[in-house]
Amino acid sequence: MRQIALLLILSMIACTPAVLAQGCDWSGTWITGWTGQSAPSDVKMDLHEVSPNNFAGTYEHDEGQIVDAMVNGNVLSGTWIQSGGLHTGGFEFRMNADCSSFEGTWTSDEQGVGGGDWNGHRP
Repeated sequence: MRQIALLLILSMIACTPAVLAQGCDWSGTWITGWTGQSAPSDVKMDLHEVSPNNFAGTYEHDEGQIVDAMVNGNVLSGTWIQSGGLHTGGFEFRMNADCSSFEGTWTSDEQGVGGGDWNGHRP
C-alpha cells in the first residue's frame, strides 16, 4: 500500500509544469515580441545550443544577438545585444509546460531605459 501511495505522489510531482518544461529544447526558431523601449512584435529569433545548457542566437531587430544564455530548469537567462553592442541588457525566459512558448522579461544596461515583458512562441 505504501508503494502505491509513493508512486502516486511521485507521479504527481513529475507532472507539474516546472518539471515537464525542464526537458524542453530551446533550440530553433521563435516568434517573439516585447514591451517597453522600441516594442516590436513578431520578431523572428533563432537559438542554438553551443554547449550543454548554453545557448546563443540572433533575432531580427537592430542586429539582435543572444549571448551567454544558460538553461537552469525551465528558465533560459542571459544577455541580449543590439546595434553592434551599442545597446545591451539581460533577459529571463520561462518555458511553458507544453514547450511551445515562453514568458519572460528583459532589462537594459542603459541609464534611463527600463525593461519589460519579452514573450515568444514557436511558429
